[in-house]
Amino acid sequence: MEYKVTFLDIMHQGGPLMWVLLGFSVIALAIIAEKSLTLAIARSRDRKFAARVRKALAEKESGATVWDLGLQELGAQEKGPLAAVAADSLSRPNLSRDEVDEAMTSAAHRELKRLRRGLGVLSTTANLAPLLGFLGTVTGMMISFGAISTAGLQDPGLVANGIKEALTTTAAGLTVAIPVQLAYNIFLGQLEDLADRLENTGELLLRTIRSEP
Repeated sequence: MEYKVTFLDIMHQGGPLMWVLLGFSVIALAIIAEKSLTLAIARSRDRKFAARVRKALAEKESGATVWDLGLQELGAQEKGPLAAVAADSLSRPNLSRDEVDEAMTSAAHRELKRLRRGLGVLSTTANLAPLLGFLGTVTGMMISFGAISTAGLQDPGLVANGIKEALTTTAAGLTVAIPVQLAYNIFLGQLEDLADRLENTGELLLRTIRSEP
């Protein structure tokens, strides 16, 4: 006879903690989807804006300032972290070069902070899910030993239920934690790449400003 196990059967076998793990996994999945889309769009927009900045600087006429190139207006028109940093830091041509440097650093930190939103939830989920699974292991074993103390070994089914709950919650906790931790690490790497892009483009603009008379 074929034995089929449905999703609800697994949730029932794992006990109440399975619903907690399900809640964490749904939230984490939503954040992963949103963050994947957001960072992919940011990379595409940054590549486009960086190319336009380099083209404008390469075509810079003698004596023209970085503000004459309209990079602030270009940053305001475009979208993406690099464009936001350029639009914010070059919005006032009367700033000194050091002040522009500080404005770029502040704008870059603000953009990175915005893009990091939600990563704390992923980190918490990756750390907490195995612990919830182990907690389910403990409660499941308590149920098994409680059944043994009450009915002895005459009814193995009572013991099996506790062991089944213990193994199910452990497997569920690891199933949630592993992909969430992987996604978290990938997003951190992408944010580090973004920070490098912001720094490189900022240095390019600052070198141009410093070379101005």
